[in-house]
Amino acid sequence: MKNADNSAMALNKKSIKEHRAIMIKSFLKNKLAVAGLIIVVVMVLAAVLAPVITKYDPYEMDIQNRLAAPGNGHLFGTDTFGRDVFSRVIYGLRISLYVGFAIAIIAMVFGLIIGLLSAYFPKADVVLMRICEAMMSIPATLMAIAMMAALGAKTENVIISLSIIYMPTIAKIARASALSVKEMSYIEAIKAQGASWMRIIFRHIAPNVMSPVIVQTTFIFASAIIVESSLSFIGVGVPQPTPSLGNILSEARSVIYNSWWMTLYPGIVMILTVLGINILGDGIRDIIDPT
Repeated sequence: MKNADNSAMALNKKSIKEHRAIMIKSFLKNKLAVAGLIIVVVMVLAAVLAPVITKYDPYEMDIQNRLAAPGNGHLFGTDTFGRDVFSRVIYGLRISLYVGFAIAIIAMVFGLIIGLLSAYFPKADVVLMRICEAMMSIPATLMAIAMMAALGAKTENVIISLSIIYMPTIAKIARASALSVKEMSYIEAIKAQGASWMRIIFRHIAPNVMSPVIVQTTFIFASAIIVESSLSFIGVGVPQPTPSLGNILSEARSVIYNSWWMTLYPGIVMILTVLGINILGDGIRDIIDPT
């Protein structure tokens, strides 16, 4: 009996490895997805290695060298306070990626829990889904502005506000997948064995709903960067002098016609980052669900 169990486990591990190899090959064949991955990796490395690849302190002012064009020791030029734009863009990318990633992970964890509980408990489903639908009916940026006005302009408050806003999306997706998994025969068999609801939900249902949740989380990551930048642009997001892509663009509004570099470079970095994440998300979705 023990030998049979060991053989079954060995076959299962082999099957998992083969499936993983097939998924990796499928991903590598998708040139757009690979391009997206390369863009994301480059942006993440730039953000992580910001102290190494930047020459100037992003907060250091040099009024005598304000609004200097690219060149002369400043790759992306300087801003209205003489600060190096390249340093501020790289550190701003660091903040934007951190905020977007934190929002995506928090929204995924709590949204997944809400969706699973909603699918398993019909009475809770009515209440939780009505709340989610009410929240989803309000535009994300509008709700974020209202919440930031109440909480105050802090990086932590941006993360809290946008995490709450994106939770219902994950909850709806997790619930839809969990409802179909819940009706499978093996779940009924586990119930008959007397397993607790927590074990059933988190040990047996949750792993089977992760694929669509992970795909949606990548899109939330990209969306969160855009919304955070929008909030910072209008002055209710990441506060000055902390650089973020949004408030760097906001500073450039008054000098946009004469100092083009202040909008061009942070804009390109933001577009490439969001584009890379979205393309990567599309690639992951195509592998998980080829239909």
